[in-house]
Amino acid sequence: GVRKGCCKVVPPKSRQHEGEHIHSSTENLVHYCNLKCPTCGYYCTLPWEHSGEHDTRHGNMRRTYFVSDEDVFQVGSRKYAPAESGVAEMCNMYCHRAGRGHTHVKLCTNYSRGRSGQQCCNISAMPGRRHSTRQYKPNPDIPKDEFTHEAFWESTGFKDPCSNEDKEIFSKCNHFCPHDSHMKDGEQPSFCTLPLWHPALSDQEGKAYVAQHGGIVSLDGHHFSCTHRGSQPVHTIFLIDKSSSMGRQDVKPETRPWRSSHPNRLGCALAAVQSFVEKRQHSSPVDRISLLAFDKEVRNGPTMVPISQFNTCLQWLQGLNAQHGTSFARAMAATIPLVQQTSVEHRSMVMFLSDGHDAFPQEDLNKLFATIARRTPGKAIRLHTVQFPAKDNSGSAVLSQMAQAARSRATSEDCFAKASSSMRSVDNISLQETFVGIADSLSSAAGGLIAAV
Repeated sequence: GVRKGCCKVVPPKSRQHEGEHIHSSTENLVHYCNLKCPTCGYYCTLPWEHSGEHDTRHGNMRRTYFVSDEDVFQVGSRKYAPAESGVAEMCNMYCHRAGRGHTHVKLCTNYSRGRSGQQCCNISAMPGRRHSTRQYKPNPDIPKDEFTHEAFWESTGFKDPCSNEDKEIFSKCNHFCPHDSHMKDGEQPSFCTLPLWHPALSDQEGKAYVAQHGGIVSLDGHHFSCTHRGSQPVHTIFLIDKSSSMGRQDVKPETRPWRSSHPNRLGCALAAVQSFVEKRQHSSPVDRISLLAFDKEVRNGPTMVPISQFNTCLQWLQGLNAQHGTSFARAMAATIPLVQQTSVEHRSMVMFLSDGHDAFPQEDLNKLFATIARRTPGKAIRLHTVQFPAKDNSGSAVLSQMAQAARSRATSEDCFAKASSSMRSVDNISLQETFVGIADSLSSAAGGLIAAV
């Protein structure tokens, strides 16, 4: 919008017209509100001093830029980097593409330091608003607040430009079920049925909710309408590095009994294995597990144990001590007899955890892949490798290559084996999160547009 000039004509040979300045000769002229939408900058189209919300036609979001907790943030088919201008998006179309459970981000204006020196913000007391704990780029150290779609437009004072159908979808949780059946081409995600930012359902609440509504509840407290009662059980083979470097005490486990029996890297690994198993016990009670520990040799542990009987394995795990060197080849070779014992009703998965470095076990991996191919054609093995702790990149190349080799053996339809991956974990907490991530529900990267003014 622009400020209109006076419309009166100055008579010839005069320096000014008579009377007051006016910008229109129209009778009963309506003056319009002078407030702008904070994201697109378009003026409100309602009369001056109108009541209620502001309204406008909205345009390109030239007064915003993108923020995200990752290096790339995707909106529909478009990808943006943090700090990139939002001018390519329009107010209503951006929200439509951002979709279910998207959030809006603002710089925290009610941010102070408490007496204890901790950063605090009281915006969470208002519905649809919370102080963000995410490190949004750019400027991740600058505090920010997150808003639901409804709360954001309420905070602007402008009428929500989106349809009622879209607004209903925006208010729902965006976590989705990670089961392999939803990952196939053409399949739609199975989203959590609860509202956005709902409190996580406890075990007791989850059982009551499923009894009333059906479906399943994930271990991190989200409800899904799918069931997967017929999903294929898994035989998980744990390969635990117990070489001498795993005895270092630069990280220590937080949970019992490991924090007293193994106050070192090995203890963190054992705690992570226990956390993984406890989660799988709920989501897949017919699974089987086998335990192997390795240094330059392999120590065989309990095999083909029903996952519900994991407690019988604790004594063996507690007897492990860190010593000697590392042999990836012997560790991989030791999985072959266990794969041969696996029933055809179970899929095979190897969880390989190591902090050491060794040569790529090409020959033994090929023997493992060949054994699987003969026993269960079209159903390749799933292999997760985890480097812990991730002090440098030199040890990750071989572990990544091992996971890639497993992925290359999977057919395009085999979502189970295609999920093979290599991960790096920097401390005992993230190690446990890495191991239990398969059982938790998933959500997309966080991000959005933030006003530049």
